[in-house]
Amino acid sequence: STGFLFSIPLVTPTFLTKKMKVLGLFLLVLPSVSAFSPLGWCGDLGVRRLTTASLAARVQGASKHFVLHGSPSGWRAAHLQTKQSGVRRGVAGINMGGDPGDMIFSQESECGAGSVQVWERDFEEEAGKVMRTLWFSGSPEVWQSAVVLNKEDSVPDFKRAPTFHSCKGLALAAALPPSVKNILLIGLGGGALAGWLLENHAELERLVACDLDPAVAVAAQRCFLGSYGEDSRLEIHVGDGVEYAKQDDAGKFDLIIVDASESAETGSDDGAAALGVWAPPRVLRTVACYQALREVMNENGVLAVNVLARDPIDMLDYISLVNASFPGRIAFLENRDGSHSWMVTPDNKIVFAACSSAATFLNEEGMADRVLAYQEHVPASKDLELSARVRKEFTTVDNLCDRAQQLRVYRSNHKL
Repeated sequence: STGFLFSIPLVTPTFLTKKMKVLGLFLLVLPSVSAFSPLGWCGDLGVRRLTTASLAARVQGASKHFVLHGSPSGWRAAHLQTKQSGVRRGVAGINMGGDPGDMIFSQESECGAGSVQVWERDFEEEAGKVMRTLWFSGSPEVWQSAVVLNKEDSVPDFKRAPTFHSCKGLALAAALPPSVKNILLIGLGGGALAGWLLENHAELERLVACDLDPAVAVAAQRCFLGSYGEDSRLEIHVGDGVEYAKQDDAGKFDLIIVDASESAETGSDDGAAALGVWAPPRVLRTVACYQALREVMNENGVLAVNVLARDPIDMLDYISLVNASFPGRIAFLENRDGSHSWMVTPDNKIVFAACSSAATFLNEEGMADRVLAYQEHVPASKDLELSARVRKEFTTVDNLCDRAQQLRVYRSNHKL
């Protein structure tokens, strides 16, 4: 089959980059994606998204309401990459060079992730430091966590900003409630976020970290947290974080952060085996889950969730679950940086939801003001570069609805 080229007058949606606006965009419309090899690496979804993003004008959807999903059966795991590619996750400014170093810990996962491993290598950016990374053998292409430590005594350096872009975005959540004395963290990983919060929030009275996998909890305490694992403010629980929150003695929380994921085997668009991920996991993708969390939050509490989705429509479906308990009180950051070149799926967001309708961070100006106040209160947060992120990455549900509607229109027009 033969494709053809045409150009569109440059009236671009607001979410296109400045470079696209300057250069313009030529679209290739093909009966078959595979007919044009230079874009073949994108897969069908990549080409759909490229075309959708280039529609001449914003499509105002006829329905901007949420359709609630009682189960994730109609959703797809976010597609990361083919296993044959051999690409390992990189972090902006840090070159792993495909070599994670020496394995210093390994324990079989009880959650189907293979073996939970910790690797250590010299930290090239600073002498006398090492970086330890958490991996699952079931998804060897992706790091799960990273912490920098002193080489001599293995003391973690939690004064340093977290390595991952997503972890920095989740740290922004601590700037949003009036108080952060009580925090629930669902998904401990290597403890990078937990350690940063303990180090930099003197007013923090209680940090409850839950992880389903006992091996992850052991790795965090043995290899990453150091003496922070013995901090009286930290409670580590192995098990379901939502079920923990339902307990009568769990108390109320000012901030709940969900940073958990579930690996998945998924087919890529060319039929090859591919690595996929649910973030958050499917067990946390129900209306009841967020109703339960809302009930254990204080009046001015904030929920933050690291979300991966296959495309804007799937992302909107997930947001609908949160919206059921936090109606109209949602905003998010587009979680994008150089480290995401390993992802085929570009839809990664840090979702923020407010218990109170009086929350001031639900628009860009209000969130920027909260960041400035936070930097005065927690000087170490300046290293998170949150002001720049709010300017570049803040977006709203309305914007996501428009993007989802554009994708629906494109699919309908092209009978996809």
